[in-house]
Amino acid sequence: MTLEEFKALTNEIIENAGNQGELSIRLEKLTENVTNIITTQQTQAAELDKIKAEKETLGKANTQLWLKLGYKAENTKHELKEEEADFSKLFNDKGELI
Repeated sequence: MTLEEFKALTNEIIENAGNQGELSIRLEKLTENVTNIITTQQTQAAELDKIKAEKETLGKANTQLWLKLGYKAENTKHELKEEEADFSKLFNDKGELI
């Protein structure tokens, strides 16, 4: 139900205040739509809570993973050793490339 439909329905209720049959029909439509809106809102709220809980769980797992990786990286030191290149192995006695 859109806002315009809601306003039109409430205006019809006001106009038919003396006609019990029409009033009952309009109020039933209104009750049905409000019930659907509330049900949808409750479903969405429950889904949002579920997503927030999953996000929190994933955030904690991600933090734990980073802590594990960071801990191992701190304990493992890789040092680069500079070595002099020995190009003599690439050439024969005549100076030709092997």
